[in-house]
Amino acid sequence: MFRALDDLRASIVRSAMRLGLQRADAEDVAHTALLRLLSCQPPGVPPTHGWARRAAHNGVIDLLRVAKRRLAREAAWLDAPATPAQDPERLLVLHRAAASVESLPETLRSALLSCLHFDLSHQAAADLLGVPLGTVKTRVRLGLAMARRSMEVAEPPSQAEIVAQPKSKTRDRVVIQKQVRASGRSLR
Repeated sequence: MFRALDDLRASIVRSAMRLGLQRADAEDVAHTALLRLLSCQPPGVPPTHGWARRAAHNGVIDLLRVAKRRLAREAAWLDAPATPAQDPERLLVLHRAAASVESLPETLRSALLSCLHFDLSHQAAADLLGVPLGTVKTRVRLGLAMARRSMEVAEPPSQAEIVAQPKSKTRDRVVIQKQVRASGRSLR
């Protein structure tokens, strides 16, 4: 059985590499596909190599979609005004968003920053934080809801308050960066 799974893994890796992925990404696609197979394939029914090619194709499409969304997000930030003088309202909104995230409880804040700021999947954030997947999903949902409510209620800060704030990284960002680096994952 293990030999059949290894042959199937090799087939998925070859298919993914033919579709343009690097070796490491192709291995990730194969790993995900085999996990999916083992979790939903009935026992005793052998998977076919056609299934392996389809799994590789779907994995490549998923990776391309993620890359496209990331590039679109980065392009939107690059198109935004570079200085507060060009768009002071944007600076006020960013400050209110940062303040609302800072006001969250630590458990919600760490899950929210892991998934949204560091662009980790919910599963990767769960592994990093050492909590179940459902807990991370709940914390992200509750954190977003609480941050949204606090932004609606909060009065916008004055320009003097924003300028007076230090330009250093927040404690939470540094802590999560250390956790991500310690786990061996990349931040982007």
